This record gives sequence, C-alpha cells and structure tokens, in this order.
Amino acid sequence: MRPYAERGIDFMKKWRKILAAGLLAVLFSHAVCEQAVSAGSGRETVYAEARGLTRETAWEGKGPPSGESKKQGNSPQIMKKEAGAVKKKAAVRKEAADKAEKEKCLADMEETDRQKNPTDTEETSRQRNLADPEEADRQRNPADPEEADRQRNPADPEEADRQRNPADPEEADRQRNPADPEEADGQKNPDDSEDKEEPVTMGPEEDMPDSGHMLPKDSSMSSEKSDAEQDQEKEQKEEGQDTSEPVLEVQVPGQYTRISDMYQRSASTSTLQVGWQESLGSIDPGLLSLDDPYNVSIKYVDSSDTNNPDMRGKWRLLYCVQYQHNAPEGQITWDGAGRVSPSIAYLMYWGCRYWGKESLWPNYRTGYGWKYDALATQYAVHIVNGEFSLNTLYAHLKGSKKEQFYSIINKMVNDAKYSPYYTPFTDGWRTFEYTLSETSVTWTAQAYNGKEGFTTKWISQNLSDGLTDCSEYITSKKGTADNGATVIWKDSGDASAFRIWIPKTQYLLLQEKGAKVTAEISGNHSLYLAGWVYKSNDSKYQMVTMLEGGGGSASHKKTVTAQIPKKAVSCYIDLQKADKDTGETTPQGNAEFSGSVYEVKNKNGTVVDKMTTNSSGKATSVPLCTGTYTVREVSAPKGYELDKNTYTVTFTNTDLNQTVYRKSVRSEEPVKKGSVTLKKLSSGSGKALKGAVFYLYTSKNQKVGEYTTDDKGCITVKNLPWNSYFFIEQTAPEGYELSDEKIGFSINEETSGRTVEVTAVNKQKTVKIVLEKEIDAHEINFANGNPIFLFEVKGEDLEGKTHILHGILEFTKEYVEQRKDEGGKVRKTVTFQELPAGIYTANEMKVMRYSLKDITEISGGRREKDTAVFDLVQNDEGHAVFINQKDEWQDWSDTSVCENIILKREKKENE
Repeated sequence: MRPYAERGIDFMKKWRKILAAGLLAVLFSHAVCEQAVSAGSGRETVYAEARGLTRETAWEGKGPPSGESKKQGNSPQIMKKEAGAVKKKAAVRKEAADKAEKEKCLADMEETDRQKNPTDTEETSRQRNLADPEEADRQRNPADPEEADRQRNPADPEEADRQRNPADPEEADRQRNPADPEEADGQKNPDDSEDKEEPVTMGPEEDMPDSGHMLPKDSSMSSEKSDAEQDQEKEQKEEGQDTSEPVLEVQVPGQYTRISDMYQRSASTSTLQVGWQESLGSIDPGLLSLDDPYNVSIKYVDSSDTNNPDMRGKWRLLYCVQYQHNAPEGQITWDGAGRVSPSIAYLMYWGCRYWGKESLWPNYRTGYGWKYDALATQYAVHIVNGEFSLNTLYAHLKGSKKEQFYSIINKMVNDAKYSPYYTPFTDGWRTFEYTLSETSVTWTAQAYNGKEGFTTKWISQNLSDGLTDCSEYITSKKGTADNGATVIWKDSGDASAFRIWIPKTQYLLLQEKGAKVTAEISGNHSLYLAGWVYKSNDSKYQMVTMLEGGGGSASHKKTVTAQIPKKAVSCYIDLQKADKDTGETTPQGNAEFSGSVYEVKNKNGTVVDKMTTNSSGKATSVPLCTGTYTVREVSAPKGYELDKNTYTVTFTNTDLNQTVYRKSVRSEEPVKKGSVTLKKLSSGSGKALKGAVFYLYTSKNQKVGEYTTDDKGCITVKNLPWNSYFFIEQTAPEGYELSDEKIGFSINEETSGRTVEVTAVNKQKTVKIVLEKEIDAHEINFANGNPIFLFEVKGEDLEGKTHILHGILEFTKEYVEQRKDEGGKVRKTVTFQELPAGIYTANEMKVMRYSLKDITEISGGRREKDTAVFDLVQNDEGHAVFINQKDEWQDWSDTSVCENIILKREKKENE
C-alpha cells in the first residue's frame, strides 16, 4: 500500500488534470457550436432524397476538373455566400488561437508536474492516449538532429519542386483529370502547374470565405519528403497496402486479421456488422492535439458472409456522420431514410474506399499511406457535413505531417463543395453499366479435368459507374454455351472471370465447317452506387455511411463469341479385295478381282460414290467429309460370289493439323465353285474299274489332290474353285495298262454350282507264258523219231473271257546236238504271248514213251499237281520248266508220226 500522503497527492493531480480538460472542453464546445449543425439540420445535410436525374457536365464525370475550370465554375451567388461568412470565421479563428494558447499552458503545467513526479509519467501518458511517453516524445523530437533536419529539408528540393509543379501543363492537367480512372489510381499526388489554384483558405490578415486555413509559408520546409520518410513510406506501402490487382483465385494478401472476413453484403440485407481497428491516436500520436474530441477511427464492414467473396477480398471502409458520438462496433441497421448528400458521396467515391488502398483520386492521397488517406476522407466528410470547420481542424493538427495532411483535406472539402464536381452525384447515386472485357475471342489448346480440349483467354466481367470499376457489386452470375462448350469460372465469386472450354473431339468436329461458339453470361448487380446511411440501436454511437451498391437489383446479359476456324479435311476409303478361302489378296484359278463395284453411302443412305476394283482388287473412294459411311458390293468380279457384308466406316477429325484421313476396308468374298466326277472304265467291255489312282492338277500344273476310283470306278471331287483342271492316272487298275491321257475339265460360269462328269478308259494289259521242256539227250532214240511234246494253256481274263492255247515242242537231232548241256540235258521253249491279263493254267498233254517227271522254276504262278497256275493279273509273265523222263525204250517205232501245227486263236463267246 502507498502512504496516504502520496495517495492524496495523486488524487489532487488527477483532479487538476480533470479540471483543465473540462475547461478546454467548454472553450472548444463554444467554438464548435457556432459551426456544427444541429441534429435536425444536420440530418438534412446528410441525406439527399432519391429524386431527380443526374446532370451531365463537360467532364462527363471523369474525376474532378482542373483548377482553372473550377474558377470559371464559381457563381456570384457562391462568392457572395462565402464573403458573408468572413466575420463569423474571424471569431472562430480567435477562439482557435485562444484554445491553442491554453493547450500550451496545460502542456507546460503537465510537464512541470511530470518532472516533479516522474513515477506518474505512465498514468499521464495513458490519459493522453500515448502508450509510451518516450516513444511519443521521440516522434515529436527525433533523437538524431540530422534525421530531424533531413525530414524538414529533403535532400533534393528540385525533385520536390518538380513533383509540385510538372513542367508540362498538359501533363499536370492530365494528372489532375485522367480520362482513365485506373490511370488516375496509379498516379502519386502530382500538384497542379500552370493551372494550379491555391486552395480557398483564410489567413490571419485576410478575410476569405470559410473554405480552409491558409497554408503557412515556411521557408525551412520543403514539399519534398526526406530519404528517411521516403523509406518509411515505401515500407508502409509494402507492409500495409497492396495496390496490385489480385489474382482472382487468391485472397488479397495483408497483415490485418480481418481481411479474409471482408465481403459485400447482399443488396437486400438491411443490417451489417461493423468493426474498428485503430483510432487516430494509435495511427499517429503526433498528428492531433491531446484533447482531440473527434472520436475518429478506421471503421470497416465486419462480415461473416465468408461464402460470398463478391468484393474480391476488399474491406469497405465506413465513415461516420456524427463525430460527437463514439464509433459503433457490432450490428448496425440501415435507417431507411435515404442516402448521403452528393458532396459526401463524392468524397467517399474519390477518397479512400477500401482497407489497405489509398484514395482513388491521386490528388487526394496524403503521401503517408492509406490509413492517413482514410482519416483525411473521414475529416472531409465531417466538415462537408457541417459538423466542424477546416479552421477548427487545423487548430487541432500538429506535427511534421500537419501541413501536408491538412492540404489534402482542404482540397477534398473545396472540391466536394464545388457543384460541377459532384454533379454526377446530384441525386446521391450513380447507375451501373455491365460489360465484358472481350466479346470475341480465339482458342488455345488446353486440357481441363484431364480431358483434352481448347479454351479461350480469361474474360473479365466489368461493372462500371462510368468512372471507375465497380465489379464487386455484381451479385449473381450464370454462364451457358452452345455447340458442346462449357463456361468455366475462375473462382466462386459473382464477379469472377470466366473462359469458354470445349472438348477436343467437339472442337475438331466443328472445325470442319468453321462453326462459332457463343457463350451467354447473365446475372444481377446492384441498381445504384450511393452512400447509404446506417445507425446503431444504441443512440450513443455514430451513424455511419459507406459507398456501396444498393437500391434494388438490375439484371444483365452479354454474349461472347469464339470462332472455330474452318479446316479443309479430306477423307478416303481404301478398299482391298481378298479371297475368303485362302485369305490371299490374289484371286484363285481363273477368277479375277478386277471389275468389282462397291457403293458408298452416307448416314442418310445417299450414294456418294461407286468404287471399282482394279486387277489387284484395290479401289479408292472420292474425297469425303468426316462422318459415317457404309460400303457394300453391288457387282462381283469374274469367278467370285457377291460379298454380302456391309462395312461401316467413320471419319472423325482427331488431329488439329491433319487434313487427310484414310480408312481401309477389306472385302473377303467366296470364289464360285463346282464339282467333278471321274468314271474309270475298261476300254473293251466298259466295265468300271476299281483302284485306279489319279492326280488332279490345275491348268497351271498346281496339284489339287490325289484320288482313287471306288468300287464303281468313280472319283468325285467337290468345291473346286473357279478354274481349269485335269486328271492324270498315276496307277492303273490291276490288269490294265496305265493311261497317260490328261482328262481335263473347268469350273466356270456354266459349270459353277454343278458337277462335271469325265470318263477315263483303260485297256487290259497283255501278258505271256513261257513253258520249257527238259529231257536227257542220251535217252533219245532218233530211230524212234524226234521226241515231240504238247502243252495246253487255259485261263480266264479280267473281263471273264476264257482263253485256251496249245503249244508243241520237237527235239531234232541237230537241235539236241547243239543245245545239250554238259550234263546231257537239253531244253526247248514254247511261248504264249499277248494274253489278256488273267489267271491261266498250263499242263503237258500225254505223249508216247515220256512221262512228266517234275515241274520246276515256276515264276508268276505256282504248281498245282501236274499243272502250273499263273496269276497274270498281278504278274506280267508266267514261267515253268516241265521235266520229262523216258518210259519206253523200243528201238523202232510201229507207227508213223503226223505233225500237227497249233494256230493261235481266241475262243468266241458263242463257241
């Protein structure tokens, strides 16, 4: 616990401060009451009824005109009114001077008290709204004398003078009145040159209209800011303000915690949430006197509508119209009474609109950053609203920024009271015009959601009041496109940019005919731009206003076209015939591929081409457009059946740079066919012969197959393609001679689908039988005569005919002497030739003196008892040796011998 004495001293100090502050408040209230507008009359100043039409001026609402034009616009009535306020303003100046003197005295008293009681410094500073006395003193009196001097005297006065007075009067006028609001926003406070008009101010020795305080002539001060101030300004701009246009998908960056919450309220909403960040004292403790009664703070819309980023992430600032009350925080409601006056609307329009943004009009920028611009706009609103005067404000300003800060407010107030300037706001509002940044665009290849396609450039929605961009007041959007295209929005905001996207397949399809894609963009926007007034439910808080869209809703609709350039595309069908059986692209046999005709029809069934194949079976269509076609054969070539298949071909434009497309069709069709039957017959009897083997060849000696006659002597070959053929015998039937005849036939137009019959004739083969007789030479008694032997051959040929043949052998003495062998044996042969193939039996007829001893050396047959049986079907020749022995030995013969000759003959059937 502190001692009671110390506590008593503290109590006295506090009361002394309270009494001093009360005295100043009374003096200030007396000065202000002569200037301030009462609650009733102030309301009439604040509001303007919503009637009448906006009057056009020579400047078409493109920002404030030049100073010279302003002079010409002053009417005698205005000058008379201003002159009538001279005496009244002189009294105000006197009051302000007295107040300044009392402030100085109070400051001296407090300084003395602080020196006596250093422990009370923190409490005293807190009452003055200064958190840190050392910091406040440092701001008023920089510790570095060089730095203080450099702040007062910039290093380059010429540059400062050039900024104040541009060499080119036209350039100066353009800086004051740029045709393009965006260009105006980019300028940096250039002063007027030849057309520059000194602000209508009032000094100590002059009687001037109440339009401001005369700027003091301080030769030690230069309008050029010091290097340190420039660095400080640059740092402020980099940290506290972002003048670049944000990317649509990204929230505007900033260091302030509420930026992400700043969005436009709906035009139909009558309430909004207000927050305030900083009072004037926290922005610059050295700018105003410590007894600042203005309750000035930076207020903004604190919206919870985070799903409606139509303001493009910009916080709108609010301005109060009742400085006597505290700044509101929380929910406020539109009072339903109307809008602010045109002059106030003018100030909010060209002044500081948004958190983090400098004043829109470059000449209304303080040069100290956007917060100072916001405060300047607020003070100008209070003054124009009649709440206090420029002189009163000037008396309360102090510090190094005082003159520059005041000069901007002075200019804003004078301009706002000048009717040609606020003519565009005569009714307190401005209407909007909706446009698009582009109405005709081109295409660029770009995928979307993993799908190939083409897109246009980003197209911006623009809403303008004729002076500046107001796109944040677009409240809804909708986009549709024809020809399979899609409207893609850059973000979810209602003022989002958009582009048109079309799939690649659809683009290439439209490219063939050069189609046009049209997108329709529609939606709604606020009806008017005006300063609508809001008030809190608690009367102790200020009423506030801000520049916003309202007054209802207006619809808009615009179109954008994107031409798809035409590209000539040629499509061809390449047809190739093939044999269905072989799969080859060459015809079989004597068939042909040439001369085949194919019809090409479009999707409507119209014949667009007839293709005729060449000898290779190929055909190519005429140039076709993209689309679907059918191909069908209507006339088959020689040797082939008609292809009954229908082939479908579809052409699509799949490549941006490709102009020729080809599709192949393979037509496989069956060749015409026929059959053949060969009959094998005997040439003699016509008997069918089994077992004959034939080879079948084409006319070009290409082997078709190997065939054998059946029991009926037939060979049948089916499904032979269109061609020429021949049979040739490879193996004859048993007992028949092999034929070398080529038996030809053809499968052609006459024989296709039928069976061709051919006949092959064979002769029986001829065989022979060789019979030998062997006897002993020493047993021969030629006195008995020459030994004579008889053979009989009997058999049946393959056709059933019986053959009987006889043969005789006689051994003469000369023959025996010549032919007997060393063993005394002698042989003699009889041959039976040209016998038809068959089975034959040979036997020896009985003779005198000799008997059959043996049959040996049999070939082509076998021995059956005293005969030799020959198979002359399987064999071409039969052979046997009959051996005889002598049974009778008479020396002389009793009889004579008759010699008989056996002649060859064939037994007739009827014998």
